[in-house]
Amino acid sequence: MKNQLLFTPGPVPLTDEIAAAGAHVELYHQSDAYTSVVHDLSHRLQEVFLSDGPVLMLSGSGMTGIDASAASLQHASDHVLVLHHGRFGERLLDIARIYSATVESISAPWGNAIDNGAVERYCSSVAKLDVVWCVHSETSTGVSIDVQSIASIVRRYHPEALVCVDAVTSVAIQELRSSAWGLDAVVTGIQKGLSCSPGLALVALSDRARERTSQSRPLFTLDLHRVVENLRNDRMTWTPPTSLVAQLSVAVDSILSKGLPSVWSHHNALYDDVRARAESRGFSVWGQSTSRGVLVMTHPDGDGIRRELEHTHNMIIANGQDAMAGEVVRFGLCGSYTSERYSILFDAIDSIISR
Repeated sequence: MKNQLLFTPGPVPLTDEIAAAGAHVELYHQSDAYTSVVHDLSHRLQEVFLSDGPVLMLSGSGMTGIDASAASLQHASDHVLVLHHGRFGERLLDIARIYSATVESISAPWGNAIDNGAVERYCSSVAKLDVVWCVHSETSTGVSIDVQSIASIVRRYHPEALVCVDAVTSVAIQELRSSAWGLDAVVTGIQKGLSCSPGLALVALSDRARERTSQSRPLFTLDLHRVVENLRNDRMTWTPPTSLVAQLSVAVDSILSKGLPSVWSHHNALYDDVRARAESRGFSVWGQSTSRGVLVMTHPDGDGIRRELEHTHNMIIANGQDAMAGEVVRFGLCGSYTSERYSILFDAIDSIISR
């Protein structure tokens, strides 16, 4: 299989160091050596999430982490609010409805952010609210929302409600402070800002959320309480993907050695650079474009350029999703992407549009 040159929102390219870590690991997951790795990594992940509570590691995609969080934190009798402004927010709505009978939503048109005023009006009008779900940075639209303000609004009217966040395209990409912002469950995958191969979900839990997981439910593989209890003994539940854990350990070391503010600044600068170079070639920003993990743009021949990049140059930029397929292209900015790598892409685009 020939490798493709990726410029997608995830998976992202692996650095040589991260790829080598996954290729060479040979550890038995029940050994003392491996539990030492889990112990150390779980604490360093708290620094990445800026979380006072534990960060759980689950085999599976980011959606596995979201499904497990909904299954473990929601009750059938709960009143749940889902904020959605793109494809993955709509998916949150579908998942929430599996586990609770009363699920309502506030939406924004694709390309726009959630209106904080609408959230406040809703919260002030309902007597009961148990769980709120939202997507911090919407991969389908390139729009992030003000999670800090939204959590503050929820707390003002419903202080006991759990605030749960899909942060798949924001952890280690743009500012996110799990504990300081009062977030109860923050979920990501490792194939975006954490620069690893896909297959591991991470869930940061507040103390309140951790307590909620201890309440009995008919769950097995999605039971976060079981995962929390195993982590107390520095073990992952079920047979873990040891190669991915090895990759993640190296990736987290790199992030923390740079410092989160530096990582956030890198993604801001990369966004500005890629946007400017794309606009100089006839691309236009689509929507509010506040995410730093993905840049969504239009071009008169955007889909043709995307196809030519794939079939002639073996380079992949992402198509639009659902109704936006063929209408926009999405440039990935998270994880290991650099301006130098993007120079290769824009050279190829120049060769296409100059014909």
